[in-house]
Order: sequence, then C-alpha cells, then structure tokens
Amino acid sequence: MGVFIIGPALDSVVAGTVVSAALLLVFELAIIYKLLLSTRDFTRTLNSFGTTA
Repeated sequence: MGVFIIGPALDSVVAGTVVSAALLLVFELAIIYKLLLSTRDFTRTLNSFGTTA
C-alpha cells in the first residue's frame, strides 16, 4: 500500500518504499520475537510436566 498508493499520492515513491520496508521489517521482527517468547514458555511448560510426573 505504501509503495503503490501512498508514495504516488505524496509524489515520493522512493521515500514511501523505504518507509514501507522499514515498517514491514519492524513488524516482522516483532512477530519473530513473540514466537520466541511463546516457544520459551511452551518449553518451560513441558519441562514442568516432566518434573511432576
């Protein structure tokens, strides 16, 4: 959207592309971080089941 709609509307396609790419990178890193936290929590939960059995 930033490349094809917002960039031409503001008459700055290159800047729109760079900003869109940076925001997409931040979003992807946030998803990877949340997946890492979820994996650690799941591992901790599995380990707690193994010690109580």
